[in-house]
Amino acid sequence: MKEVTEAELTSEAEKLARKLFSSNAKSFIALKGPLGAGKTTFARAFIKAWLTLDGEKNMPNITSPTYTIAQVYGFNQKLAHLDLYRLESTDDFFQAGFEIYFQNYRCCLVEWVDKIFSEKNRSLLPPKIIWVQLDLSKNIDKRLYELKEEIV
Repeated sequence: MKEVTEAELTSEAEKLARKLFSSNAKSFIALKGPLGAGKTTFARAFIKAWLTLDGEKNMPNITSPTYTIAQVYGFNQKLAHLDLYRLESTDDFFQAGFEIYFQNYRCCLVEWVDKIFSEKNRSLLPPKIIWVQLDLSKNIDKRLYELKEEIV
């Protein structure tokens, strides 16, 4: 993992958004890391870049959907942002019908995916995942960051 400032983390998120938006393929991004590691900072920068590419003129206030669990953005290239922190299990996830976001949106950005999806039930996730691992650094002004693509 590399150590990055908030500005560098924002830049990495914007770069990934540009790459995925231009690819025209469905994308699933899983954000992992403890509270305060930068998941929402990364998500906010990614979503702003995505919306700019999608032609958004009036940028909405982008926050983590901790209480609503899901928020959809975009006009032409829809993006779903999910925060699974409040869910206890995959049963909760499927009973609420949240799998529709995995299936029907151009891009799905998910915080806390590892909280309810483990190696045991990994097959319930899309086959291609971009993992964004974030962690706290000993330097209070920086975060640890790593990006990995996984295809199952």
